[in-house]
Amino acid sequence: MFAEQTFLNLPVKRQQAIINTAVEEFALKEYESASLSTIVQKLGLAKGSFYRYFRNKEILYRYLMNYAIEFRLEKEKDLLQEPVKDFFDLLIENFKAKIKFDLEYPVLSGFLYNVAHEKNSDELGNIQEYVTMKMMNPLIRILKEKIRQGQIRDDISPELMAVHVLQVQHALYDYLSLIYRIDFRKNIKKKKPVLSLPEDEILKAATGFALLLKNGLTAPKKKRG
Repeated sequence: MFAEQTFLNLPVKRQQAIINTAVEEFALKEYESASLSTIVQKLGLAKGSFYRYFRNKEILYRYLMNYAIEFRLEKEKDLLQEPVKDFFDLLIENFKAKIKFDLEYPVLSGFLYNVAHEKNSDELGNIQEYVTMKMMNPLIRILKEKIRQGQIRDDISPELMAVHVLQVQHALYDYLSLIYRIDFRKNIKKKKPVLSLPEDEILKAATGFALLLKNGLTAPKKKRG
């Protein structure tokens, strides 16, 4: 589903203003409670005019979701294309990139965080499945290369590993929000990053998550001495 041609014909600056206003509404509210009327009012448009750009709320939401995912993947493209010696170092570097993205684009980051926690519905279907499929493709490519190099086990499919990595990344955000009692919607209202924590605290948790993926829960063997 795409935006109407009338939207695509708008000047880029006006398109961006509409995107920014709509993203903020969906970042602050769940899909069901987000209001097209609020978006239209903030933009100073008649509702009929807005329907010439997007036929309904679902199409707008899916457009914004694809826009946000593609935008973030573009920001991470150079990192994912660089040759990396250690896959687990890459995971930490990737999380550093997410911190940078969060700092530079707090509302967009908040919207993606909200999307990741959106409930399935008859209207939207399985949103988490859709987002996972979009995000996992570049990760699968890297995993296949690391399997070929013998760095990662080859008895589990790279697709399964990619899904697991993405789920753990989402869980890391949930962990930090829980432990530090972060209200991400309040942060978005204040144009603050989703996590609003010192970078070293976030990276400490990210390093722990990478180690858990690498070594599991098994206690490391003690050196004899």
